[in-house]
Amino acid sequence: MTLVRAAQTTDKHSLGIRLLTDLRDHVLIGVDKLPTIAILDRLNALDDAPWADLDGKPLDNRRLARMLSEYMTADNAPIRSRNIRTAGGVLKGFHAEDLADAWTRYCPPPPQDSATSATPLQPSSEPLNL
Repeated sequence: MTLVRAAQTTDKHSLGIRLLTDLRDHVLIGVDKLPTIAILDRLNALDDAPWADLDGKPLDNRRLARMLSEYMTADNAPIRSRNIRTAGGVLKGFHAEDLADAWTRYCPPPPQDSATSATPLQPSSEPLNL
């Protein structure tokens, strides 16, 4: 029982670290903030990533918020979505500055291959007017 619980805890933390790493290396490249809908679109489009099929369904905004709230900002507050002004109005989303401390603490160093890591994924849905 102890080993199973430890494995579940490790898997949970591993998934959180994978989320942080994917956000840093594939989603929030070159932008300081992004609406949740765009973040989900990019995460779910990643090949070889678990986000499109977590327990039979894709990652959604509630689960994303819950997973990120387990980590803290540099001000020692849980990471939360904030309002982002866009041409189409105000949307909820996440700011890279809120994730920076968690990236430093928990993520492995970024990949050195700049050809793949510096190119953000193109969202598969309609573009947002940011």
